[in-house]
Amino acid sequence: MPVPVPPGNLPYLNLEPGWRLSIVSSLDPAASLPGDLASNLVESPASSGNASLTLEATAPDDFGYVRAFVSLRGVGRGRGDGVRFGSVSAQRHKGGEVRKIAPPEALTAMLPGQSGPARILFLTRSADVDHDMAILQAKTQTHLARLTEAVVKSPLESCQVSNDASCRWVPRGVAVRVERLSSANPETKEVTWVPVL
Repeated sequence: MPVPVPPGNLPYLNLEPGWRLSIVSSLDPAASLPGDLASNLVESPASSGNASLTLEATAPDDFGYVRAFVSLRGVGRGRGDGVRFGSVSAQRHKGGEVRKIAPPEALTAMLPGQSGPARILFLTRSADVDHDMAILQAKTQTHLARLTEAVVKSPLESCQVSNDASCRWVPRGVAVRVERLSSANPETKEVTWVPVL
């Protein structure tokens, strides 16, 4: 099944039912990798040819992180009716150990609380790897288009929550990746998720 990718001139990705969000955040909000490299590393499509960029940093031995998964469930009867942010599961990774934890409130607070068309909006500050992200959701496609246009033109003033639409910034130091199911093995119950972008 082909995966919809936004045209090059649109700074967003529409979210689809059946996908999920993979969210990664430091256990210690004050912790950062050298040069603050961890603060905004988010995978995004290359916009300038086949160039690639690899950043490496050595984390302290006690560096830990939380990885959460948010399911995207369909609403309404049609594909364009949107999604509802479903169940959230979280894991704590530290010192080579992984254990399930309750999802941190800071991660769940950035999710819109309504149902309808939703998208991840990418706003570039000065380079392809230096950007802000917001999660937008609205009651209708028309409301979502208006919100997107307003936030692109005036990010700080327009990223708000109203009765018809919601805009929530992804906090600095948090990475969000949209994933789709690639394969599932019914015998072993193993599933493979891959990035949409």
